[in-house]
Amino acid sequence: MAVGDAVAAHRQYIQPLAQQGLRIGSPSVTNGNEAGKGINWLKSFMNGCSDCQIDFVVAHYYAWDKADDFKNYLINFHQTFNKPVWVTEFGVTEGNAAEFLKQVLPWLDSQDWIERYAYHMVAPVTDQQYLISANGQDLSPTGQVYATA
Repeated sequence: MAVGDAVAAHRQYIQPLAQQGLRIGSPSVTNGNEAGKGINWLKSFMNGCSDCQIDFVVAHYYAWDKADDFKNYLINFHQTFNKPVWVTEFGVTEGNAAEFLKQVLPWLDSQDWIERYAYHMVAPVTDQQYLISANGQDLSPTGQVYATA
């Protein structure tokens, strides 16, 4: 979405909710690092909506199972906007998701600036990156880590 369109929609549909005392989040962006994506896109949005109430910024993250890359991305995200962070989607696209979660979940919980997070995805498939087993009745090994870490 073009930044100007996002700013206009945010002003029209989201900002009025601030008058009801609700906390307002930014649009969510991925960890894409190209021009017009991710943090770069959100910087443009925040500049265009500088008079908007934005109480927290929202990140998505999808990549390999390198915990330090994930942590560094979120630290940079937080330092860029100096606001609390909600990670409304994150997931492993290749590698060992269960081991990744064992490393990042305690870290996520220990950061006072990360207010919310949610792993993606819960679908019942054979891919062990997801939280539900193929039968749709049980947690996958990754889901077991997510539920108990």
